[in-house]
Amino acid sequence: MQEAESDDDAGREAVDAFGLKGLLTVALIVIAVHTTNCYLSPPVSQSKLDSLSVGMELSEVELLLGAPQHRIVGVDGSTVLRYSSKFRSGWIDVFFERNGRYTEYNYEQF
Repeated sequence: MQEAESDDDAGREAVDAFGLKGLLTVALIVIAVHTTNCYLSPPVSQSKLDSLSVGMELSEVELLLGAPQHRIVGVDGSTVLRYSSKFRSGWIDVFFERNGRYTEYNYEQF
């Protein structure tokens, strides 16, 4: 029992030495770094984008990247799948010809 009490005392002394202000500062730094990393990463991982091949069918691309947030069909029959997230920076547009075949993607970061 004595040993458990001394562990508690040591923990309290460490907190007192560092101070509550110091602990809060460290916690805020950790949260800020994590939030920044989440925000700066693209809505779709680079490894998934690297797996795209010109000529893939739209259904294959959706299977690989997941469901887009927006699907835009042009008057010429071409399609754009837009991937975005409110917790990520920018958006990715994935372009398809009117025959439904993948041509390219564009990543717009803000």
